[in-house]
Amino acid sequence: MSTSTGMVAYQTTLQRAVPRHIRGRVTALFDVIRNATRLISLAAGALLTDTIDVQWVYLVAAALLITAAAIGLTTDTDVDRHRHHQNADDPATS
Repeated sequence: MSTSTGMVAYQTTLQRAVPRHIRGRVTALFDVIRNATRLISLAAGALLTDTIDVQWVYLVAAALLITAAAIGLTTDTDVDRHRHHQNADDPATS
């Protein structure tokens, strides 16, 4: 369930922040990075379970997830407001 809601959030943010003409390339790059980091995290988890107890791996993963959620909830993500301020400061768009 959290993966699905996360995907909705990142897709919405990406669509609002990235200009239409490069959105496909940015989405593809994002997917490559996301999938690569997922593979790296699986490998890291496998290596960690060989050296420490698997419960610690889950605890560390949970702490990272909670940290990411806290950052996401406290970060200003109003893309439209940021874009408006950038355009207001740019004499070429005035």
